[in-house]
Amino acid sequence: MAKANLKPARSPERERLSDAQERLKAAEHRLANVEAAEQLRFTAAQAARRVAEAAAKAVDEAREPERVAAEFLEPGAPPAASLADAERRLGGAQAEVTRLTEARVALEDAEKQAEAEIEAARREVRRRVAHVIRSEFHIGDLLATAREAQESLTAMRVVLRWLAGNGFEEQSLRHFLMQNHLPGAVGSVEFEDWSRHPATAPWNAAVDALLSDPDAPLPG
Repeated sequence: MAKANLKPARSPERERLSDAQERLKAAEHRLANVEAAEQLRFTAAQAARRVAEAAAKAVDEAREPERVAAEFLEPGAPPAASLADAERRLGGAQAEVTRLTEARVALEDAEKQAEAEIEAARREVRRRVAHVIRSEFHIGDLLATAREAQESLTAMRVVLRWLAGNGFEEQSLRHFLMQNHLPGAVGSVEFEDWSRHPATAPWNAAVDALLSDPDAPLPG
């Protein structure tokens, strides 16, 4: 009997990340609906304006004395258009234009609210990504290794410095010893953009993947 191919259970942090991503998708869907509704409203408003323009023209025509006089001067001439009917149609058309124009304000408010929801949801997703990394990566081992490597590097640089002061004048040695800056704490004064160092590439890639996939793995 074939075994079912079951996914490993997610950690609580990854479940919360997944929930945050679903809220982001819902907010993006709401914004798409608002934008679609605005496009429909805009199209309807354009049509209503054309109807109102035609109704206004009909009112002007119904008011033309020549048209009204022709009804009496020419036997068998069609009766002039009713001014009351034309004005009624114009009033209705103008009311529709007003209704659709006022709806734009409500849709703009809905769009702003949806955009704010998206920004908040994106911040929450990034926060949850950070929680996943913190819960799964044990920094103690890497920190201990880095301390050991830095102590070894410092000892070697001290020896090289002593040699440079005791007869070794190679330019390559001086150039190396002048490179005495290392990545510091975030926010400290630095002279290189360490965030672009190749060593950060797999971590940046992992974050990018986690932003949309709660099951994306971490480096190593």
